[in-house]
Amino acid sequence: MSSQIEELAPLALSKAKAENDIDRHWTEVTYDGELDSEVLVVPTHWHKHHDELMEVLEGRLKIYLDGKEHIVAAGDPPMLIPRRHRHGLSVIKGERVRVTERTIPAGEFKALFFQDMFQAGSPSILTVFRASYDGDGYISLPGNIQLLDEVFITVVGFISKFFVLPKPTKLKRQSDVPVDGPAVASTTGSSWFFVK
Repeated sequence: MSSQIEELAPLALSKAKAENDIDRHWTEVTYDGELDSEVLVVPTHWHKHHDELMEVLEGRLKIYLDGKEHIVAAGDPPMLIPRRHRHGLSVIKGERVRVTERTIPAGEFKALFFQDMFQAGSPSILTVFRASYDGDGYISLPGNIQLLDEVFITVVGFISKFFVLPKPTKLKRQSDVPVDGPAVASTTGSSWFFVK
């Protein structure tokens, strides 16, 4: 069975599934839960062109959806986050968590987004804006007016293109990653969007 799974840093690909099957592509995030690790927080944002399906495999995770906090634990059903709905997430300090994310529609675009975001290590704010602009991510600004969120990311994300690395043109395979790993090989500790 392991030959049917290809690691695409950070995407996993099940070759046994059809290209458009949501179980063909997924990203997996692990937070180590060490007390000295920074708390992983993904700020509130939304997507215009895809839904997300979040499943906690180990531990617990706080998912914020449309202003409500949900504690999702291993064994709970996957949580659907529909497109255009404001959402964010946070780990619980001191608790190890492992979570998968699948998208509807399926595809490699989410892994390309993460590789883009972390291609130079922990992302600068300009990298976050440019990667969001190129990757169907809209930061939820105060007031929750999606048109303003779109205008903001369109303008600031476009301007950011002149100051940060460009979006990669193809998905990096696990075999392309050096033995000692990229600058940020996983999302343990503080290597996601922001920490508090």
